[in-house]
Amino acid sequence: MRLRALFSLAILAASAAFTISSGQSLTPGNLVVTRVGDGTATPTNAANPVFIDQYTTSGTYVNTIAIPTTQSGTNLPCTNSGTATSELSLNLSGDGRFLTLGGYDATVGTTGIASSTVPRVCALVGMDGSVDTSTQLGSLYSGNNIRSVWTADGTAFWCVGANSGIVYSPLGGAGALVICNSTTNNRIIKSDGTDIYYMTGAGTRGFYKIPGLPTTSGQTSTIQFPTGTSSSPYDFIVVDANDVYVADDAAGLQKWVNNGGTWSVAYTQTAGAAFVRSLAYDGTNIYAVTTDDRIVETQDTGNGFNSFTTLATAATNTHLRGIKLLPASEQTVHASNVTVTSGTLVSGGLSQIQEADGQYLVAEPSILSHGFIVAGPVQVVVTGTAPSGSASELKFKGISHASRAGVGQTIELYDYQAGAYVSVDTRAITTSDQTVEIDASNPARFVNPANHEIRARLTFKPMATVNTMKWSISIDQTVWTITP
Repeated sequence: MRLRALFSLAILAASAAFTISSGQSLTPGNLVVTRVGDGTATPTNAANPVFIDQYTTSGTYVNTIAIPTTQSGTNLPCTNSGTATSELSLNLSGDGRFLTLGGYDATVGTTGIASSTVPRVCALVGMDGSVDTSTQLGSLYSGNNIRSVWTADGTAFWCVGANSGIVYSPLGGAGALVICNSTTNNRIIKSDGTDIYYMTGAGTRGFYKIPGLPTTSGQTSTIQFPTGTSSSPYDFIVVDANDVYVADDAAGLQKWVNNGGTWSVAYTQTAGAAFVRSLAYDGTNIYAVTTDDRIVETQDTGNGFNSFTTLATAATNTHLRGIKLLPASEQTVHASNVTVTSGTLVSGGLSQIQEADGQYLVAEPSILSHGFIVAGPVQVVVTGTAPSGSASELKFKGISHASRAGVGQTIELYDYQAGAYVSVDTRAITTSDQTVEIDASNPARFVNPANHEIRARLTFKPMATVNTMKWSISIDQTVWTITP
């Protein structure tokens, strides 16, 4: 797929304090924010220029990528209303390589842009700063806002807006169609790589799911949980099956929890007198854009959210809309689940294998006769979630020891392309902690492209074929290091 950076270098007023860049790259681990307005005049409901501003996670401004405002080759203008607060949601692609947003095929100054009939446009921004705005949606979302766009890998888009329903379009726009109209006035759309999820702020307001990544019409969505008749939900982060963060611009940042099938708000945090519409998350810190144009940060303590810390504030005559965190160039992934599939768990569990801290998961063979092992290895399976559905580099590290000499260890990684485990290391382990680190070849095969799952299996057994005395193994840590 070709991406083009076909836009002109723009010059801003000095008061805006931005450096506009054509093809300026994005840095892994930084924050990116959509901005409407160039700082020269108050944004209006006409078509305004749109930018992606890059910041460090401490709030230091880095650079800006301008979205095209005029046609150049196949690239179309992609502008937005300066007053429609529901627009310019920003999404990260499923494979972590692109940013997406929606806008209008109109030059700056086109009046009443959100209520116009000009075609809506999907914008695709690469990590090298290149921009593709060749995808036009025809009459879909005509007369109202396009709000949110998501892509798995840059070859197609799923969109929501204030009418029409859920729209699918291949890159380039040919064949764009409504795939689901169970609800039509929607706000944010995303996917976990397996299913489509979206939020609506009209009708039965709440969090919805469409099974799979459909590309044909006639699909049906089902509500996962309603957010209430007075709610105004926008962005969301699915932490796990029972915890979802929701940005509500009438309430604030909310943590929704599932207790036995019943969803409810555990706690809420406002940003002073302001609320929030867009979210980003690194597993510890929650970043948000507030309704008064600030980038803020908080953390979930388990009992509530910390007070928001302001990292940056929009320049005069500009508004901030969506926010996302760029995947780090190298990310550490700890196990999210551990299972002893053969043998007996003696002590410890998931929390004991997170860090190299001298705390252990201990297991032993389960079939014994008069104190001697007669059958059965010890086998432990650990799973985690990669930052994206692919990997250019993947390392796995295990720290373990055996209670007796003569025990062997085999490490296998699950190959999702072949549908089987692949042995990557076999050796004897010592009676004191031993670190084994594997640098996997062809690493993309070891990441599930649908749900980003990663899986490793550690098998321990006596290296001799004869019976041996009772033994056990202790695992101190299992961890992956992944570069998307």
